[in-house]
Amino acid sequence: MDWLERINRVMDYIEQNLVGEIDAKEVSKLACCPEYHFPRMFSSMTGLNYQNILVVDVYHKQHLSFKITLLLESLILP
Repeated sequence: MDWLERINRVMDYIEQNLVGEIDAKEVSKLACCPEYHFPRMFSSMTGLNYQNILVVDVYHKQHLSFKITLLLESLILP
C-alpha cells in the first residue's frame, strides 16, 4: 500500500467520524505508521497541518450539532 492510499483511508475515516470521536490510534493504524510519526507524514503528503484538520473538524462537529438541534426543535415545537 502506498502513502496516497494511506492518506485516503485516513481522510475517509475523518469524514465518517465528523460527528463522533476521531481516535489518533485508529488514524495511525489506518496510515500504517506510528502515532508520533503520522502528523509529519500527513503534513508532508498534504501540505496541511493534521492538528488544524482536527480543529476544523471540531468546528464542523459543533456546527452540525447546532443545526441538528435546531431541526429537532422545529419538529418538536409547533
